[in-house]
Amino acid sequence: MQLDTTIEQRKREIDDISGDIGGERENKDNTQKELKRVQLDILAVRLHQAKSDWRQASLHNMAQRYDECSTGAFQHEVPEAQVRAVLDHEMQKNAAIESLASRLRNENPLFDQIFSNLVEW
Repeated sequence: MQLDTTIEQRKREIDDISGDIGGERENKDNTQKELKRVQLDILAVRLHQAKSDWRQASLHNMAQRYDECSTGAFQHEVPEAQVRAVLDHEMQKNAAIESLASRLRNENPLFDQIFSNLVEW
């Protein structure tokens, strides 16, 4: 009789430990999901900031060029080869960003929904 009670106690202890392990696994999985969500939120904020910075710089440069054209002060200052090199470099950077975005898109199917408002830039 006492042996049966001890075995039952051990089974309950094992079940409790198993439940604790399952709970910890669930906590770990939830923490990882939350971390990914936070990382995506941070990336979205950074992309939004970069979009805003780019737009502001673009508008500032455009306004400056219009002013130069209207006053006749526009001077072509950069050789075409240098412009081509800069454009090629920017194309390489954009390709790397596109590759990263593609990888993120594969990892998280909600990527397009999260960043849909940033795609137009």
